[in-house]
Amino acid sequence: MNRLIPFLLTLIWLLASFISCCKPEEPVEPKETQRTVIIYLEANNNLYSSACENIDSLLANATEKEIGTNNELLIFLNGSTPRLPRLLRVVPGSGAKQWFVADTVLLKSYAKGNTLTTSFMKQVLSDAQELAPAKEYGLVLWSHGQGWLPIEALTKTKSSGDNLLRSAKTGKLTKWFGIDNSYHSLDIQDLRSALENFKWEYILMDACFGASVEALYELRNCCHYWAGSPTEIMQDGYPYGSIISDLFEKDVKTGVLNVCIAYMDRYFKDPDYPSASMCMVDMSTLDDLAESAAGMVSLFLPGKLQKPDFNSIQHLDNGLPPVFYDLEGYFSDAVGLNDIEKFSESRRDSILTAYEDFSDQLSKTIIYTAHTQKFYSCFDSYSSWQWIPFTHPVCGLSSYIPRTDSSRERYTIYNREWYQTSWTKAIGITKP
Repeated sequence: MNRLIPFLLTLIWLLASFISCCKPEEPVEPKETQRTVIIYLEANNNLYSSACENIDSLLANATEKEIGTNNELLIFLNGSTPRLPRLLRVVPGSGAKQWFVADTVLLKSYAKGNTLTTSFMKQVLSDAQELAPAKEYGLVLWSHGQGWLPIEALTKTKSSGDNLLRSAKTGKLTKWFGIDNSYHSLDIQDLRSALENFKWEYILMDACFGASVEALYELRNCCHYWAGSPTEIMQDGYPYGSIISDLFEKDVKTGVLNVCIAYMDRYFKDPDYPSASMCMVDMSTLDDLAESAAGMVSLFLPGKLQKPDFNSIQHLDNGLPPVFYDLEGYFSDAVGLNDIEKFSESRRDSILTAYEDFSDQLSKTIIYTAHTQKFYSCFDSYSSWQWIPFTHPVCGLSSYIPRTDSSRERYTIYNREWYQTSWTKAIGITKP
């Protein structure tokens, strides 16, 4: 025992010396990266399984090479399970499943409740930018979506809303933006309020009717580039596994364009549901587009275009009657371009000049557009889904056209609210 005392004293001295040399680790400040991309999945609805599939596709392909060493990929997920809404960081490396090349790390969780409010979305986006600060940001919005349409038309009439949240008994589901199982939603003005204080290089809308001119005009100051579909998006959404590097492409315009091309290529090759349309927009040009449209409207007093021939304009949904129509087709018909000879020579020249200005501006606004030969729509209800062919030219942006030939309550709401949109006011169309 006495022999152990010197040994124990020596050991204690060595341990004390070692501990005194170890300083507490200083907290690591968040590293500013080049670009942080946030994929915002609002899946507390009948699309949750599709959200999980999209995340799996990401994690199976999100290598360090795809993301880049100086970029961050975040996921916000609110699902239809008891798990809390959560903000995740994608970390390249071995994942939870053997085919994954990445995993996720929890950054923050949120209380269950209504996540479809301006304040909640602002909080999540603020948290994301605080936890992964960067020189620039990209955003993908994933959920159900309804373009510019007011949620009131669904929650009051439930004419398509009831069907929206049911499982498809036949056919396949499509996606809107933001409605949950309790019919909470973000109207387009609320979405603008949530997004406009952040600097987004691009916003990609993985939700239906994301290329509505009324919606884009409301969101024109939220980002540089926008990509979305004038029709419905299939529940499978974007091909996330193959677009990761495009989300971080140094040249933002090229990256967004590549995403659009990859999206279309995925559905051109789909043997079962070859249904897709896509439009990429330079958001900085939308004020000029509105000004050129106002030039045409001003030729028709008092701020009223001709009654359109709906059958000569491509409709973009299976509504009874349809709600979304091609923007260029609407204006060409409404200013009488299809029957131009009925006007006097001087008036004909004025109309042609104004329309040429609008058409030129439209070509500057729309960077890319493409579509399959036909599209799948279950907008009016999942039980009456149908394939609709593209039989008329389309520009890539949609527009609502007021109509009085339907007794359905929601069209009364659409008509009333359309005249209050920023786009309608900017181009000078007045309520009858």
